[in-house]
Amino acid sequence: MTVDSNSYNIKINKIIEPNVRLIRVQPYDLKITLGYILTTLSSMCWIGQMSEVLREGYRIRAQSTIDKLSSDFNNGMNTGIISSTGEYIVSELTRSSIVNELDYMDIPLGELFKQKASGNPGFDIFTVNKNEQILFGEAKYVANENAYNDALEQINRFIREKRDLSDIIDLEHFNIGNAIRNASNGNRGFIAGFSSTKISDAILEQHIKNNAEYKALPKDKEIICVAVDVR
Repeated sequence: MTVDSNSYNIKINKIIEPNVRLIRVQPYDLKITLGYILTTLSSMCWIGQMSEVLREGYRIRAQSTIDKLSSDFNNGMNTGIISSTGEYIVSELTRSSIVNELDYMDIPLGELFKQKASGNPGFDIFTVNKNEQILFGEAKYVANENAYNDALEQINRFIREKRDLSDIIDLEHFNIGNAIRNASNGNRGFIAGFSSTKISDAILEQHIKNNAEYKALPKDKEIICVAVDVR
């Protein structure tokens, strides 16, 4: 289940370089968006994809994260942005926009099904594209800043640390065997979600292209950059 696409506007969805796409997301109303995100994360409908013997274990893992988010979001009624809520807005709108716009696989945020309840080490966004490639994503929120450098830097660090290979263990129950085999052989892509400001589309795109961490990404496979206007 993804956040309702009627709660945000896709301002940009374009290829900016071979294999690289830029999406820009503008939430319509912060209060509504927070409510949608909490509802989406709380649905746990994805657990039905798991084998019956594992469902209760995944439900227990997910609930601890949902409880924390409910407290942070004040049950979706808090219209203020703090670091934790900002990062979840960026993460979930990054994930939902890719699922809704590109029709890629709907896999919940890693916070819900990985071992640690919140602040997971490793990637936090996952999907599978039409070529059966897993896209591993990282989202960053920095108040009043365009946080693309933070997200891109962490992706490059995780690549060096082979976090993508360690994270595929957590994906094996989503029935994506071919994609997992591809990822284990280095055939995968990456997603950078980040908070953005009122910067113009053209300047944002150019700043990303000029960024040293962006230039360091392995662009032989799909890369998606998602700017989420959170302010």
